[in-house]
Amino acid sequence: MLLRGTGPLVMCLARKLLTRVPAELREAINADRLALVTPFVDGPRRPDARMTAHRNRLVAALAERVVVIHASPGGMVERLCGEAVNWGVPVVAPDHPGNEHLTALGVELAG
Repeated sequence: MLLRGTGPLVMCLARKLLTRVPAELREAINADRLALVTPFVDGPRRPDARMTAHRNRLVAALAERVVVIHASPGGMVERLCGEAVNWGVPVVAPDHPGNEHLTALGVELAG
């Protein structure tokens, strides 16, 4: 859905960089709209929770804005939202009853 827009995007890969980039991603990369990033050069095929949290923090810290679709209360994404807000990075989530708990962290709910 985000690739249909015109804004710049960063896609955080859970593993090392792709060896074959799908055509829809390649188009956005060639148009300088998409950057693929990963902190994993070599490593396990499936990163563990610690590595995933490290990757998410890295990207959130570098982001102009973080958009979160959903964050479970007490979960890793909720903690990341709070950290990003504390760093001064705006965090936005859909205005949905399942996201109301995020407002206490400073997350903006948008329609």
